[in-house]
Amino acid sequence: AGEYEILGKHIAAGSIYISNFILQSEAGYFDTDAELKPLLHLWSLAVEEQFYLFFPLLLILSYRFHINALSVIIIGISISFTLNISQIGDKPVEVFFFPQSRIWELLIGSAIAYISLYTHILKWKTQKISNGLAIVGMGLIVFAWVYLDSKKIFFPFYWALLPTLGTAFLILAGEKAWINNYVLANKIAVFIGLISYPLYLWHWV
Repeated sequence: AGEYEILGKHIAAGSIYISNFILQSEAGYFDTDAELKPLLHLWSLAVEEQFYLFFPLLLILSYRFHINALSVIIIGISISFTLNISQIGDKPVEVFFFPQSRIWELLIGSAIAYISLYTHILKWKTQKISNGLAIVGMGLIVFAWVYLDSKKIFFPFYWALLPTLGTAFLILAGEKAWINNYVLANKIAVFIGLISYPLYLWHWV
């Protein structure tokens, strides 16, 4: 009965995108093992939805008060990342689940979108630079995949820069980069990408 009650609470929290707050509040010595929470994965979707609700309002305000959106994004990245690295030692669970210490990862994507759409910065990007960005990006992701171990290190902390910046570099590299065009765009990689989330759920269960 107790397990069904917890599951019901997690279903309700997931339906209104507050799973991260509920899961954070449950963390403690007597908490159920994470592996036994079938809806644990919804915490990240909750953070994303909270960001999607908050960020457009921030952009509207920046537009109304004639503040450059990229400046707002950079300030947001700085504040969020500072909260991440300054609180990870004392409040590791809160840092992991709370949006204010995780949105810097999403804001990096926002910065890339702004740079791509509203600036001419990427005009300097040559074929060699695109390939270099892709190689560095893939290297950071592979290194994070091989090296990072949640049982040995704090996460997100500054370790989260590895996969986040790696992904950012791959996106900035664009379709001209060899890795993007021939490795990530081949049919097998695309197929895995299309089923990546259900594959993750199957792995979790």
